[in-house]
Formats: sequence, C-alpha cells, structure tokens
Amino acid sequence: MQRVLATWLGEADLPVGKPLLVFRDVTPVSDLQMLREMTDKLYQAGISFAVSATGLWNNLDQKAATNYLNALNEVAEKDGSIFLQTPYINDVKTSSKGELKSNMETALNFFIEHHVYPAGVSFPSYWQHDAQFQPEALLFSDTMLLLPDIKEPIFHEKNKYDTKYTDGVCWDFSRCL
Repeated sequence: MQRVLATWLGEADLPVGKPLLVFRDVTPVSDLQMLREMTDKLYQAGISFAVSATGLWNNLDQKAATNYLNALNEVAEKDGSIFLQTPYINDVKTSSKGELKSNMETALNFFIEHHVYPAGVSFPSYWQHDAQFQPEALLFSDTMLLLPDIKEPIFHEKNKYDTKYTDGVCWDFSRCL
C-alpha cells in the first residue's frame, strides 16, 4: 500500500516500511516459553514484531508476574515492540468511574518500574467510540494499536465522534482511514 501511495504522490524515494507481526492477548498465564522461542526465531530472521501485553494491577508480587516481566524484557531485548493492552470489559455496570484509569496507571507504572517500556496502548477499535474508555485508558499514549472488535462491544457511554490519532499501528486497516 505504501508503494502505491508513494508512486501516486510522485515520491518514489519514500522508504518502504515492513509489515509488523502482532501477537495479542499475551498474559502472565500465556505460554511464556513459546513466546521466548518465537521471539528468538523472529529476531534471527529479522522479522519486525510486537506483543500486545495485558497489564497487571493485582497480584504484583507473585512469581507469575516476575516471569511475565522477564519474558517481556526478552521481547524488548530482541527488538520486539510491546503495547500495553487494555483490560477486557465484561460489564460496564460493575466498573466505577476512574477504576479503569487507575488500573491502567498501575499497570503502566508496574511495567516501567521493571524496565518494560510499552511503545503504546492496544485496544479494541470500538473503544474509540466510548466517552469513558477514551480518557481513562487511551490517553496514556499517542501511539495506538487497534485490535479487532469483540462480537458484541460493551459501551460505557457511546460518543458521537471518532478520536483521531496522529501515530499508530492498525490491525484493521479499514478503521484507520
């Protein structure tokens, strides 16, 4: 797509980007050994990749949390990008205003304290249309990774407009235009 646009704009010398392979829904209970093996193979092959990693805001002192952070550090050491994935929302009625923001702050601080530096935030694209999800979870970064929507999106408070981001990676290209 980039080549087509460059040709159309008469800019033949534009650098051509590479696709980004994204692993989503990586959690402390994922197969971290498999993640390490994939990281090594992708690094050796020179393939650009990113991990959409779920944040932690509970049980931060557990061994599983330490193992998770170590695996994410290995991803970063092998040139992988890490995106902080927003939590799954099962029922908006059970979450109070500010709870999501607090969880995101805790997760981001915990990552940073342990030298895991997310490149941005990843989330289902319908979150762009929710008046509470945007300020509580999406404004932590101007680099976004849009993930596919769930079958039945759960809105807290649907807004009437899309938020435009100046930087980002898009899983579903039709939503990035």
